[in-house]
Amino acid sequence: MKRQLRIGLCLIGGALLAQTGAAYAQQATTATTTAPAARPALKFGADYQLSAWLAADAHVALSAAQLAEQKSATDEVRELARAEATRQAQIINALRPFLGDEALQPPLPPAEAAKAKAAEVAATPVAQTATAPANAAQPTPPVVSMAAGPAFTLVSLKRSLADRAGTTLLGDLNKASGEAFDRRYRDHLTVAQLRQVDTLRTFREHASPALQAVIDSLLPR
Repeated sequence: MKRQLRIGLCLIGGALLAQTGAAYAQQATTATTTAPAARPALKFGADYQLSAWLAADAHVALSAAQLAEQKSATDEVRELARAEATRQAQIINALRPFLGDEALQPPLPPAEAAKAKAAEVAATPVAQTATAPANAAQPTPPVVSMAAGPAFTLVSLKRSLADRAGTTLLGDLNKASGEAFDRRYRDHLTVAQLRQVDTLRTFREHASPALQAVIDSLLPR
């Protein structure tokens, strides 16, 4: 399924460039020239994390739209799904200056995600903390579980969650067919689009001016 998603994204990305003309092609060229790969210095910055979160959600929406294009019983819903797939591909491509080619990769399956988590955590810079004087009052430790667990970062956690959410969503949609499928996809799309807009607006408040400009271009007018 992952290979099909990657192929689908490449096809949609090509169609998107053809549809939007020279202006978008120039924008895509600029983005690719600016950051063909995620720069190591920004790997753990706020823009990288926000963009990775947005891209993970966009891949889930893209996979649902591709399924709807195949299974819908009506031209109306197929066209709706096609437009949604194009929009999600545009979001993914717009995030490439902040993620590099990582933006084009769907969330990893659980086994591969676990390996990626370990590698990412191992590379995460460790913050230096000041040493308190020996006679300083010690703060009361928080009441939390100290049990050992697998290491993770927010990005790896989000990607793992997106993979599971995508699998659940596609499984739910595949239970229906015909008009029932169309109704189920429409209901999903209404909620998903509202949630995505809320996420974009919230993330904009914490993004750099460069990422804010990208988010502004993706928000509905």
